[in-house]
This record gives sequence, structure tokens and C-alpha cells, in this order.
Amino acid sequence: GRGGRGGRGGAFGGRPRASVFVLPAVRGLRRLTSEQCKNLGEQLLNNAWDANAPMQHAEMSRVKALRRYTCLPSTTLNDIANIIAEQPEMPVALQEVALRGLTFTDEPTACLSYVTAPKFLHTDRTRVCIYSVKKCLPLMQPSDLTSIISTLFAVPRRRQLKVTTHKECLRALAAMPTPKHVEMIAKEFYHPKIHRDVRLTALHCACRLLRVEEVSEKMWGVVESAAATATTPDRLPS
Repeated sequence: GRGGRGGRGGAFGGRPRASVFVLPAVRGLRRLTSEQCKNLGEQLLNNAWDANAPMQHAEMSRVKALRRYTCLPSTTLNDIANIIAEQPEMPVALQEVALRGLTFTDEPTACLSYVTAPKFLHTDRTRVCIYSVKKCLPLMQPSDLTSIISTLFAVPRRRQLKVTTHKECLRALAAMPTPKHVEMIAKEFYHPKIHRDVRLTALHCACRLLRVEEVSEKMWGVVESAAATATTPDRLPS
């Protein structure tokens, strides 16, 4: 409307034109023209950067606006990566939405080397990053996952792994039970300096893989070793 406030909002301080209707759809957006996608993307980013708008729990909250932006067919991995790089003080809720949005692009697996970079591993965002990897599992070749997890388990990145991320890496390997992945799970279980919770997760993965004939022999070795260890707890992680 004409009564709206003009000007494009800047990062965290801008005020979008409140009277301008913003399309709330997240499906069927491929029917839009490239120009319409561009205009809608600008509107959504204006709302996402509006410091006076609610962060969550509103029809056009900042979180929903950024999530819808990442779903646009015109939004690329570079677009989202640039947003993350250019807004280092972005609120945590928006950072997590942006990281999750990397898997919504036309090349979801292309983001894997980005989300497993050292700059994320030592932060609380690493949890979101590893979930992005797991979301891409159906689109990946086992060798791709092997390469990614091997890099994370090697020094120096290994030292930056948080316990939660380390456990999710093991679960991702178990979801693709190749001989190499089973070997990696066993190696983590036997690692002398492994965190107790990570070792329990490796054991839990081994128990689940006993039913997989191709790899069960290797996993039986892990289970038998755990059974022979007096310090093994009675309860496994869920």
C-alpha cells in the first residue's frame, strides 16, 4: 500500500514495508518467474532482518521468513553461505535456519564440505551441521560419507568434535553399513581416549548391525569385547 514505509531493510536494523503483502507459500514456488522469486526473496530477507519483528511463533516471524527464503527455487548454496558469512552476529535461531536451509537447494550434497568445516565444529551449530549431513544420506554414495566422516575423525578436526556430533557421525555410518563404515565404528569403540558416551553409541550401533549378515562378524567382536569389560554399563543409549 501507499502508506507503507519505504526503503529496504538492512541487516538486523531495517524496517520492511509493513503494508506490503508477502506470499506465505512454501510449496509450488517453481511456478513463479525468476523475477517474482527475486522480489519475494527480497521481501523475505527484509522480514528476516527486521529487528522489530518477532523471532518465532508468528505468521511472518523472522525465523519463518528466512526458512521460506531458503526454500525458494532461486536460492542457491552460495546465497545462503554469503548470508552466514556476512552476518556473523546473526541470532542463533536464524543461524540454525540458514544452516538447515543449505540442504533445501538444488544441490543439497554440495553443502557437506561447508557444514563440516572447522569454523562450525567448535560451535553449538555443529549439531545442526551434522543433522544436515544425515538428511543428505539418501542422496549420497557410501564413499562420499566415508570421506566426510574420515576427515572429521582425523586430527585436527577430531579435537574439535563435540560429543553429540561424534555420536551422530557413528549413527550416520551405521545407517550405511558397508565394511569400511563398520570398521570405522569398531575403531572408534576401541579408541583409548574416546568419550564414554561415544563408546556407548558405538556399542549401540554394533548391536543394531548384528542383524546385517555382511558385517555382523566384525560387530560381534565389539559386542563380545564390551561384554568382557567390567566397566560396561547395564543400559545402552536409546
